[in-house]
Amino acid sequence: MRPFGTLLTPAAGTLLASLVLATPAGAQIACPIDLAVEQRAAAPSAEWTVATTGHRPLLASVTLYEGPPERHVVVRPAREQTVKDETTRVWELAAGRDTYWLSCQYTNTNLVISRPLPKDIRRCESVEDRTVAFGDGRPPVRSIACRGDSATRSREGATIHRGTVVLGAREQFFVPCGAKTRYWVIDQTPDADLDSLYRRLAPQGQPLFVDLHGWVGPANEAAAAAKFEQAITVSEVRRAVPDTASCSEDASRFELRAHGADPAWTLEIGRDAMRFRRESGEEQSFPYAKPQAAGGGLLYAVKVEGPPARTIGVLVRRERCVDPRTGGVYSLSAEVGTGGDKLKGCAYAGEAARQAVSPRGSVPSQSTAAPGASAATAAAPGTGASATNAAPAQKSSATRNTKKTTDTTPAKRQ
Repeated sequence: MRPFGTLLTPAAGTLLASLVLATPAGAQIACPIDLAVEQRAAAPSAEWTVATTGHRPLLASVTLYEGPPERHVVVRPAREQTVKDETTRVWELAAGRDTYWLSCQYTNTNLVISRPLPKDIRRCESVEDRTVAFGDGRPPVRSIACRGDSATRSREGATIHRGTVVLGAREQFFVPCGAKTRYWVIDQTPDADLDSLYRRLAPQGQPLFVDLHGWVGPANEAAAAAKFEQAITVSEVRRAVPDTASCSEDASRFELRAHGADPAWTLEIGRDAMRFRRESGEEQSFPYAKPQAAGGGLLYAVKVEGPPARTIGVLVRRERCVDPRTGGVYSLSAEVGTGGDKLKGCAYAGEAARQAVSPRGSVPSQSTAAPGASAATAAAPGTGASATNAAPAQKSSATRNTKKTTDTTPAKRQ
């Protein structure tokens, strides 16, 4: 057997890339499901008081326009079909025409939000729920998505960008860590996930630290109008935390970091060692082990004969994780098994994980022995599997889960 501490082979590099660097399939433009609105009204006389019902504005209908909405050139759906309790509408957008706009209308307000669609958007599709209705009789829009071929072409150059984002009423921009250049933000995350996370985690107009998957390109019309020269198209949010000090961490030092609560613990996986610490205990160090596919994700597993004898298994899955202490959101979860305990938490990748794969997806398969380690196995937490230091050739079956859950208040149809 090869010793623990072996550098990533091409197979292991592919596994790591499939989990950490996977491109989201289905980048799209969509209306936010709900809308944050501040409404005011003046009482007609001293005898009257003004109050709010507390109902949130929810997405009720969508309209597509050729040109800005104020021109009132409405694009009619090419197809409309009702099957059982759903009505689906499809718009086919011809190339070479004026810029198309998507307009989103909401209940409990007369405010409307609109945005121009990229030139390559060719199709929009909405689904209405006919089993319920708002007070004005309209069925709620369950989903709306506009897609084109730019995401397919541009994803080849997509990568992870670390920095801060500000989404304001008049401008929306991203600033990479350690830089001053500002990039206009084009949010193509599913269900406008970036916008939703920003409104939840950051005070209005204040920066939010994010790891974004996307690509940088020339400014679109909206960016140019705001005096931006370049824009970043965001296809997925990998991490969003309210602590902007995260920009100061040296991401080149580690491959993966994870943490959890109740009890509190931290883990750092570097290319030389794996360091685990409980809040109430001393740090434990393990030699680095190549990950292998297991339990729907990637497993790092090490057994050290000692002294002292110790084992650790770290199972990393591609699924959304929320830190209960800070509200921060991560695209990776981690489950750690060590010393008879099973601990769960959130995880995120460092620069070392991205550097593990060369442009052709492999690195030299050199090996080096880690002192004090044996070629033993360690159990994967929660999988019933054991992991050796030989990485299999198959890709990870990691999955992603970024679908948001929203409240609905329409009444059931009788």
